Amino acid sequence: MNSLPIYYEDRLVASVHVDSHGFPELEYNESWRLKGFDISVTLPRTQRKHSGPEVRSFFENILPEGLIRRTLARRIGTDESNVFGLLRQIGRDCAGAFSIGGQGNSGTYEELTTEKLRQLLNELPIYPMGSRERRTSLSLAGAQDKLPLFHKNGVYYLPLQGAASNCILKMPISDFAHTVENEHFCLELAAKIGLPVVKSFILRAGGQIMLHVDRYDRRGSDFHPKRIPQEDFCQMSALPSRIKYERDGGPSFADCAELIRRHSMQPAVDLILMVRWAIFNLCIGNNGAHAKNISMLREGNGVKLAPFYDLLSTTYYGKRLLRRMAMRLGGESRSFYVSHGRWCRFADDLNLPHKTVLRMIAATTQSILNALDTMGPHAEQYDIAPTTFNRFVQHIRLRTVQVNEHIEATKGA
Repeated sequence: MNSLPIYYEDRLVASVHVDSHGFPELEYNESWRLKGFDISVTLPRTQRKHSGPEVRSFFENILPEGLIRRTLARRIGTDESNVFGLLRQIGRDCAGAFSIGGQGNSGTYEELTTEKLRQLLNELPIYPMGSRERRTSLSLAGAQDKLPLFHKNGVYYLPLQGAASNCILKMPISDFAHTVENEHFCLELAAKIGLPVVKSFILRAGGQIMLHVDRYDRRGSDFHPKRIPQEDFCQMSALPSRIKYERDGGPSFADCAELIRRHSMQPAVDLILMVRWAIFNLCIGNNGAHAKNISMLREGNGVKLAPFYDLLSTTYYGKRLLRRMAMRLGGESRSFYVSHGRWCRFADDLNLPHKTVLRMIAATTQSILNALDTMGPHAEQYDIAPTTFNRFVQHIRLRTVQVNEHIEATKGA
């Protein structure tokens, strides 16, 4: 394969070459080594060349997963395992700051009529990421149908030739009712209790419902927004996306805590935020909180936890969706079995005092219950049907109460 250039805006950062045996090698541009920043915590500039799994893992995690990747690969005419062949075609606007295969400060935008937007959305299962339009070069991780776009003054634009998107339209998950409303509700609830989260709203267009999510790795409201470096905890662990669940060998909470302590510019703050994220996910029943659903974002000369995203009550759907938690709490993956002792072990795993974690559980659960009381009478503000809204409230209230009751019932056990 010819060398694949990596750009930050108009600056050449590095190039990737895959040898005849399929092993990737990344080489930093010397100018970027002197005056840039690391592509990843696993690929420091102090070393000019990198090869091996950490190179492949960082870039593989940028691509969509599962059926979406396979469909894109067929559209492009390559194998789904050809990470860099795929990125050569669709990597100019991806998660984070880097443009793969071409400069990141170029490209154009096509204003979308309602009919054109409807067509792009309807065709997502066949043409993921708007790939019917050959001039697009868009890639986002995940296994859910989504469309990266640029949004300004109520108008949506399709980024072309590597232009930067600033939002994502997420489609409903097939066979599961109200996933759009579910995620929006959980994001709003998280914001109510003071967790940093992405901004979202429900959009209805062309006879469809979808979730509009602002990208946290973009800054500015004008065309060609600034791209902000970020990486998820799979990338930071040099693990491929297929190992995002702890049960498959992916990062644990202890591993995530170590990454935060080692790399965050505000480790104490971010460690507390991660613990509150874990408590919140248990209360809402989000069993899909894996290592690709938590990221770090560059701010100035350092990095810190990115706003939380992909918050969905999977337990709302019973045992049909993700029966066990993606990351174990104190060694336990079954949410209703997280006892007082498990929480103490969780605290030990993170090298935190038991009392600190138990106080955070009490404070977070009380904040959730207070927020649910506040949100309950105002379903119309969240653009969710009252019956559906009330079901979310009841489900999460019950789970939150049970979290506290189970801790009390198992003290001393």
